[in-house]
Amino acid sequence: MNKKLPKYILASTLALSTFVTVAPQLDFNAQAKTYKVSKSFTGVKNGIYYKKGKKATGVYNSTYYKSGKKATGTYKSIYYRGGKKANGVYSSIYYKDGMRATGVYKSVYYMNGKLGTGIYNSTYYKSGKKATGTYNGVLYKDGNIFNGMQEGLIYEDGKLLTGTLDGIYYRNGVAFTGLLYGEYYRQGTPATGLYNDIYYKDGRKGTGLYQGLYYVYGEKAYGEYENTFYKNGVAVEGFYSDIYYVKGKRADGLYNNIMYSNGVKANGIVKDVYYKDGVRATGTFSNLYYVNGDKANGLYDYIYYKDGNKGTGVYNSTYYEKGLVATGTYNNVYYVNGKPATGLYNNIYYRDGVKGTGVYGDIYYANGVKATGLYNNNYYVDGLPVTGVYNDVYYIKGEVGTGLYNGTYYVKGSKATGVFDSIYYLNGKVGTGLYNGTYYVDGVAGTGTFNGLYYVNGKLATGTYNNKYYVNGVLATGVYQGKVYQNGVEVPNSTPVNKNLIQNGIYGYEATPSEQSYNLKFAFADKDGNVLKFTDKASALTTYKTIYTSVNDSILDFTPSTPEDVSAVYAYAFVDPNGTLVKFVQKEDAITQYKTLWKN
Repeated sequence: MNKKLPKYILASTLALSTFVTVAPQLDFNAQAKTYKVSKSFTGVKNGIYYKKGKKATGVYNSTYYKSGKKATGTYKSIYYRGGKKANGVYSSIYYKDGMRATGVYKSVYYMNGKLGTGIYNSTYYKSGKKATGTYNGVLYKDGNIFNGMQEGLIYEDGKLLTGTLDGIYYRNGVAFTGLLYGEYYRQGTPATGLYNDIYYKDGRKGTGLYQGLYYVYGEKAYGEYENTFYKNGVAVEGFYSDIYYVKGKRADGLYNNIMYSNGVKANGIVKDVYYKDGVRATGTFSNLYYVNGDKANGLYDYIYYKDGNKGTGVYNSTYYEKGLVATGTYNNVYYVNGKPATGLYNNIYYRDGVKGTGVYGDIYYANGVKATGLYNNNYYVDGLPVTGVYNDVYYIKGEVGTGLYNGTYYVKGSKATGVFDSIYYLNGKVGTGLYNGTYYVDGVAGTGTFNGLYYVNGKLATGTYNNKYYVNGVLATGVYQGKVYQNGVEVPNSTPVNKNLIQNGIYGYEATPSEQSYNLKFAFADKDGNVLKFTDKASALTTYKTIYTSVNDSILDFTPSTPEDVSAVYAYAFVDPNGTLVKFVQKEDAITQYKTLWKN
């Protein structure tokens, strides 16, 4: 302190002393006065660092203090910010834990605290930033080792590639064209094509056809390869050493109208054609006859050939056997001297070679033989139409007949049932019985009783026959033509009923003298005048009352119960004392009937 201080320091000191002189007027000074420490105190009180009671400079609890306060600056080569070791960039210097550091901070590379240039963690930086460029002979892009194409060159691991990538061979980064170890490359791949007039295929000297020329191990072919003959790589055309070539191959086929086989003119059969010195020939070869090279089919020198053999079959409507006109059957057709037969041969009738059906010489044939049976609705025996009964059918000259034959009557061939020529037939015989309402006896309209009914001349009798009166074939009971009949016999001295009294089906009337012989003066009759029951008027009233009270004498009533009763659709009925049904009637009509009966 004995050294003379510079003037600017003295000025600063003076200013500071002036500041200190005024300081007691501030809050800080007031606080300082409030907090006092002992001379032996070392530590931090109220944010001020003391050492043995005095404000100190140094690091305490990892915090840097200067004159007792947290400070920013370098202390013992450690840079602090606000008392703490600096981490980050300050004044373009990168610190880590207070020390100048090397590393990447916020994507910027620092070396010993300053912006760095070089490789860090395999990344290339220039002036702290990821860079693109060449460093130590390696190409980087955006800090990373470059792989790919740059300005037409291929790089791998940052260097120009010499080697294979994705199947392409590169030399110094360029797809290689040229020979490499005897292999031909074009644009980096084994090539197919010509190089120095040598043919390569997939990079190696090739054998095969290329641009119209054939090569063998890279050289133009001369000789026979794969059954093809070449000169200077070109397939030979035409004769060469007495062999005929087509596109380098020994000719097989027709060329200039000459047939070749394996390069020489054909002799023999080629594809089913007969050749001689290469030309289609006519003649026999291997037991087959050929015409203009083809197997003969047709007539040659009166002999029929089929596929080169003497044929059996029909040609131009003529039948041949082993080449000659023949007689016989072929395909179910019969031929005579080669032509389809028409006529009788061996007792068989043919028409156009087929067993015929039809008339020939007044004889009817079926399938070639004399017919027996029904054909075209005509019946034949041994080919002749017949008259008679066959299979229960009657024929006249072969056709179904109508008429009497052997006591049986037929209609259109069948046994007749019906009336024909006023005669009644039943199953072909004259019949007895009822047909269409007419009664027949031995085929003619008859008189007599049939099934309980009486017929006269075939019709139901109405009238007097054999002293009895019939109505529709039944003996009459009742009044007919003003007369009273019972069982067909007229009742003598009887008086017809006054039909004007008829009402509701049952009516009453005064008995006639003959009826009164029954000692009854009143009678019930139906609407046709037939007497149902005799009674007297007094009994009639009783009978009526009985209908509504209980069963008594005379006419009784009952509720229908049997199916026959119910079918009449009536609720009441009159019966006689014996229980015999007299008349059905509705209950509502019984009173009306009685009143009418009594009144009349």
